[in-house]
Amino acid sequence: MYEIVRDNFSVAEFGTMAEAVEHIKYLPSGRYIVRHWRADGDDLMIAPRLGNYAINKP
Repeated sequence: MYEIVRDNFSVAEFGTMAEAVEHIKYLPSGRYIVRHWRADGDDLMIAPRLGNYAINKP
């Protein structure tokens, strides 16, 4: 799962990175972070090795 975050608030969640990046096109200007989450049993955890991606939208 990929989550879009702005100012420490979750904006939306998507199944793929491509969907998340595509959705950012329709959001207001600002700095967005796309976080990758992975399943760990019944819990979701941020995947540290895959990292976060910062996108600055003018």
